[in-house]
Amino acid sequence: AKHVQTAFEHKALALEELEAYKSELLRVNANLHRRLFQVKVLLSLWSERDKALDVKDFLSRFLETLLPGLPFEYGCVIIRPIADMGSETIFAKKVPSGKAASQDSLEDPSEKDGTLWTDIIDPEVKDFLLQESSACMQTPSIRMSSVVGSMRGGVSPATITVLSLRLKQGDDPLGSVHFLTEQTNPQVSVGVNDFLLNLSSQVSAQLQIQALSSTTRLDPLTRLFNRGYLNDRLREEIVRFSRKREPFSLVLLEIDRFTQVSGIHGQASTDEVLRGVASLLKRSCRGSDAVCRYSGPVMAILLTDTPSAGAKIFAENVRKSVETTEFASPGMSVRITVSLGIAEFPADGDGLEALIAQAEHALQAAKESGCNTWKSAA
Repeated sequence: AKHVQTAFEHKALALEELEAYKSELLRVNANLHRRLFQVKVLLSLWSERDKALDVKDFLSRFLETLLPGLPFEYGCVIIRPIADMGSETIFAKKVPSGKAASQDSLEDPSEKDGTLWTDIIDPEVKDFLLQESSACMQTPSIRMSSVVGSMRGGVSPATITVLSLRLKQGDDPLGSVHFLTEQTNPQVSVGVNDFLLNLSSQVSAQLQIQALSSTTRLDPLTRLFNRGYLNDRLREEIVRFSRKREPFSLVLLEIDRFTQVSGIHGQASTDEVLRGVASLLKRSCRGSDAVCRYSGPVMAILLTDTPSAGAKIFAENVRKSVETTEFASPGMSVRITVSLGIAEFPADGDGLEALIAQAEHALQAAKESGCNTWKSAA
């Protein structure tokens, strides 16, 4: 009986040791997964620094890597005016894997490429995020809060949990990162909490670098990208076409009788008109498109994954929008018309120079038609 009791005691001790080993293995495994996740994010942050086209593109790529490892469905970035970037910018990114979103919502045209833009975020949620952005500037720690609202149109309001993290370089506020979920009490481990805090300083430094880099490719008057940036993007799209075989279009827009507008209303009014048209174009485009100052009163729009049929619809909508808009200028309002020319790659030009030449030819044909409309390149 004594030997049996001893055997049971040894078995109990062995089971306790096994449970202890199991717990330790689970802990080590969890730490390993967390470290691998952190390494993946850091590698992405470093490797993508030169590939990103602008600040928003850099942060969008960063969120795509970061979100799947966190218990949140959306990531939102609020960028303060830095490096002469202009006004405050806010946008959100959905988990790219569709982790918490149905296939139907992913196919919503207002959520193109998984990006959820501010025009379809609940205004109350936007206002709350702006308040949180200011509040989190005062604390070095992560803030957890909640707001009642919806992240997508047509969805009933619910309690949204928000984790906020500041982006700060020295004493200068650069912006903030926010993670949002409709899950109840999302669990953020101490390790992930510390990782996010450490990561914020690295993102802040990279954000400044990206912002300074982007200013060299911006037109100082309209805050649109310049001709050099357009050429770079066109070359990238040509390379991408060789892999995906998806055509894209280049649209050139020119303000009609621009010299007369300048002579009648003055230079100050002309500058306001240019800024107004630039703002209208940026609102009309998707995040994957590019709007650039081509030369003088001419602006260029690169429409990715868009054949000429779609570009014609876009151009006609822009033309009508411009004609019905009163552009504010000092002491008056100005109404204008525009002409647009379209060229599709590769149908209208199988190289950079050929595509641009066909777009210019189409624009000239539209101007000569006298009806202030676009014509596709022949």
